[in-house]
Amino acid sequence: MIDYLIQRTLKAEGADSQEAKQVARLTNQWICEHFNLLTLPGAESKILVGTVEDLEDAQIALAATTLGEDYCLLTEDKSFCTLLEVPLVSPSQLLVVTETTEANQPIPVLDLAPQRRSLLPELERALRSVIQDGKYIMGPEVKRFEEEVAAYLGVKHAIAVNSGTDALVIGLKALGIGAGDEVITTPFSFFATAESISTVGAKPIFVDIDPLTFNIDPTQIEAKITPQTAAIMPVHLYGHPAAMAQILAIAQKYDLKVIEDCAQAFGARYFQEAVGSEYAGNPKISDPIRGQAVGSIGDVGAYSFFPSKNLGAYGDGGLITTDQDAVAEQASMLRVHGARKKYHNEVLGYNSRLDTIQAAILRVKLPHINLWNQARRQAAQFYNELLSSVPGIVTPHLVEGHVFHQYTIRVLDGKRDALQQKLAEQGIGSMIYYPVPQDQLPVYQGQYESYEISTQLSQEVLSLPIWPEIEPEKQAHIVKVLISSLS
Repeated sequence: MIDYLIQRTLKAEGADSQEAKQVARLTNQWICEHFNLLTLPGAESKILVGTVEDLEDAQIALAATTLGEDYCLLTEDKSFCTLLEVPLVSPSQLLVVTETTEANQPIPVLDLAPQRRSLLPELERALRSVIQDGKYIMGPEVKRFEEEVAAYLGVKHAIAVNSGTDALVIGLKALGIGAGDEVITTPFSFFATAESISTVGAKPIFVDIDPLTFNIDPTQIEAKITPQTAAIMPVHLYGHPAAMAQILAIAQKYDLKVIEDCAQAFGARYFQEAVGSEYAGNPKISDPIRGQAVGSIGDVGAYSFFPSKNLGAYGDGGLITTDQDAVAEQASMLRVHGARKKYHNEVLGYNSRLDTIQAAILRVKLPHINLWNQARRQAAQFYNELLSSVPGIVTPHLVEGHVFHQYTIRVLDGKRDALQQKLAEQGIGSMIYYPVPQDQLPVYQGQYESYEISTQLSQEVLSLPIWPEIEPEKQAHIVKVLISSLS
């Protein structure tokens, strides 16, 4: 249609046929490089026939509705089809609308719309392919995704499952961990961390965290090891790799398994221990795993593809990674009711398959993850620069390989909750991850001592808006409001 309109216009102005074709081709090429083209399946277009006066207008309007709520149509045509109540804006109104919208637009803690818009044509093709193929459970896209993600992470096996929680549960079971065992982990994490340990019949043993990294403090692990200890489960919280060199050294010393909770850290890589650690800069310890993806360092890695994650599906999803053939075979069996082949169940398992549509979506997104993570790091660095001299604010530690699933500051002197409220009043989203350490949750009430640093940080942490496409202007506005709210 665009090609036809360009050629018709040029010919009407006196251009010859060959010149019109050349200009139309180059213009189309430029448009395709700079814009995403809306599509409208024939089945949807068919319902408009006989119900509207201007079918072309109606098709454009219907195609625009696929963008969701955040769109308008730019046109001078005051008689444009209004059947679908599509918002219309004239060129003269566009700047006013844009400026007004930008000035008054709330800032959420996460905005997935830019990513969705940029990937829409690829996502539509991927979904159409799955629908036409008809293999919605364990279809070919699942295997392809497993192969691609294993290559990206540098692991031998990747087993796609229904959620990050299931990845932890099945990962523990595949390692043979169960009743009577103890698993050392952090109290400062989402409940799925401890829940998975309890679900398999083992007992979570909590070790307090390092206030610099928000991750488990490796210097306190050995004191918690008993004859019942079977594994260590570090969490790479907020996308910050845990102190894996120290954790591996302890695990090897006591013959313990290591299962990494990578739910918030897809694409993160381990390069060094935190500044101040006795292991920092020690090549004998760090070099063997330097640059490795988290989830490829321990015996098992467990990932979540919840929509808000750095690599997120459009529903639940998870992944188990391992280099061990026996663990991979066991995990693959456990995700499908404990069966290697259909109707031949060998153990009690789970219904935990990643559906084909989610796998197709994740395949579209995977090639972009490095750029997205780099953009998050740049946004985090800019926040740190803006907040570096603000009294009462502690900014997160920047280390190579951090992927900033969350940008989490500490608000000192008991001002966190009041600050969050004032930000909300100004339309700025924020979240508290996590207001209650796992050991203090009702499900574990009275079973554990309190952990000083985890308890303290649960009263101080505040996560500010961050996503790959967040504009520096938005970040500057957020920090300006934050500083004003503290004064």
